Amino acid sequence: REDYFLSEDLGYEERPDQTGREIRHTDSGRTVHGGGGITPDIIIKDVDLSKFMSKLIRDNIFFEFAVTFVADASDLDRTFVVDNRILSRFKDFLEERKVEFNEEDFTTDDQILKTYLKANIFSIKFGRKEEAKIFAENNPLIQKAIDLFPEAVKLASAPRNN
Repeated sequence: REDYFLSEDLGYEERPDQTGREIRHTDSGRTVHGGGGITPDIIIKDVDLSKFMSKLIRDNIFFEFAVTFVADASDLDRTFVVDNRILSRFKDFLEERKVEFNEEDFTTDDQILKTYLKANIFSIKFGRKEEAKIFAENNPLIQKAIDLFPEAVKLASAPRNN
């Protein structure tokens, strides 16, 4: 296992050639190679945004929708969920703003669209901390990092070579 690292997308991958590089050991006995920076044990690929999502974010469309939505939603509480009814209203909003889209955009980006809609709505209604919570709860990088805490605890409690 020492010669491989775990990639979220591809499973175990071979590490770059370490030949001729300085070899050291951490206090816990892990091998590290000098001269090449830090090679992570686990690589987690970030979500690639589609052109459609990038445009909506860049043009502040989610925020603009959230402002109008919250103004009309007096009964909005923290149990709010972005459902098909909300997506339909968002599509109407996009058409009013003459933002081009197709159904495939909504199918491909379904989960991230819902996350951005809910986060912006919560930002307007409940504040920026609530927006940050929504983004964190739906961020695969953060969620994977949380899942890896037990591994970090094991590494931190590993015996030290002093």
